[in-house]
Amino acid sequence: MKKYLALFTAIVLAIYLLFGSPVSAIPPGNAYTESDEFLYNVQQDLISKISNSLDKQRLMAADRAWIKFRDAEVNFYSRYYVNSKGGLALKIKLTDERALYLQSMLKQLPQQQGKDIGPI
Repeated sequence: MKKYLALFTAIVLAIYLLFGSPVSAIPPGNAYTESDEFLYNVQQDLISKISNSLDKQRLMAADRAWIKFRDAEVNFYSRYYVNSKGGLALKIKLTDERALYLQSMLKQLPQQQGKDIGPI
């Protein structure tokens, strides 16, 4: 299911970039909602697999910082591409990229996590 969602999002983004407008049959918020839910589920899976409470806090802080970055990036983009529907396609793309990145971290998470080594 997650592969299909990522593929669907990539297709919508490609059509948007090629033709300059989103696919009209797709309600503007629907694709983003699916993308955001995908990211949330991956975040929750990753948090549940991390045993160290400080590392959980670090991940949540990184996620909050990433959301600020994403929103600032979309805000900047939408100012120069006024037909971008507020940067919706970019927001979906960035959200999917973050989810896939966290998913790759989840797959590579060591089975036995080490003790806290302090701030990095």
